[in-house]
Amino acid sequence: MDTKTIPENYKLKGTAIVNLKNHVIAKVGQEFFNEIVEEVGLKGKNIIVQAAWYPAATFIRMQQLTARKMNMSDRDFGIASAKYVLEEDLNGVYKFFLRVAGIQTILSKLPQMANAYGNFIKMEITKNEKGFLEAGFRVPEMLAEWYFVGSEGAISGILTVCKRPMISIRPIHKEILVESGERIAYWKYELKY
Repeated sequence: MDTKTIPENYKLKGTAIVNLKNHVIAKVGQEFFNEIVEEVGLKGKNIIVQAAWYPAATFIRMQQLTARKMNMSDRDFGIASAKYVLEEDLNGVYKFFLRVAGIQTILSKLPQMANAYGNFIKMEITKNEKGFLEAGFRVPEMLAEWYFVGSEGAISGILTVCKRPMISIRPIHKEILVESGERIAYWKYELKY
């Protein structure tokens, strides 16, 4: 994906960059993280504020650079990065909550988590039954595949923490809508676990 084509008004919470930072440092070191920070224009910003909004293009470019460094595809790195946050970076209290609350309860909160993470993400749960989830999301067309990959990684991490294997996750419906002159991807997917 050419990140130069992503409009500046598509923003992600700083939490995404902080989580990515932890993953990058754990896998390839602080020096490499400093290099990508410089390359994407965040050099001199010593503190990344978790509650602040940052351009999605910056985050995605950081992912791409790290994927190259680790000899991974963007897809594989996106899944690994999202999964890392849930498996490695959550503290014990949150992991305990995930296990105690139960998978269906946690999965029912995905729309709130997704919608709070990016100002361009709209997600809904259409079915949440034991062992099965059906969900839909709306994002700008250029970000649909990237968002699905991140969702797959995050859900995989949730299931791992809850000690349940993922059987499958796959798109079951894709369409392009035009809203206020913008092309919006609407995807539905199903998860079996």
